[in-house]
Amino acid sequence: MFNTVSGKKVAILGFTFKKDTGDTRETPAIDVCKGLLGDKSKLSIYDPQVNEDQIQRDLAMNKFDWDHPLHLQPVSPTNVKQVSAVWGAYTATKDAHAVYIHTEWDEFKNLDYKKIYDNMQKPAFIFDGRKIGKPLDAWLRAMPTVV
Repeated sequence: MFNTVSGKKVAILGFTFKKDTGDTRETPAIDVCKGLLGDKSKLSIYDPQVNEDQIQRDLAMNKFDWDHPLHLQPVSPTNVKQVSAVWGAYTATKDAHAVYIHTEWDEFKNLDYKKIYDNMQKPAFIFDGRKIGKPLDAWLRAMPTVV
């Protein structure tokens, strides 16, 4: 991404550690998001089973605080201004510079990635962290590559 993600919108698809659960304990998405935030990215996160309060709480906690009893965890999450939780993959990816697929939700396998690409900033980057991708579509094969 031209050596920086600072100021760029990165869409995170999936926040849980595995599909079909709302459990965010030990999810690698927390570390990925914290790393991107440390580099001053703007995050747009969509997960079908995790609400914004949970995402904010997870990002505000110190590593492994989730393992403490609930009464010892932060009561109100620190609002991380560079993070927005949205309720749809297309909303999350609109105007994004990059998309990172973190959780292998079935709905992510059926997204219209041409539509997503068309609505992203260019050059657009998609990182498939769960290998849910299909073989390259003809429209993608014809695109020039950046070397």
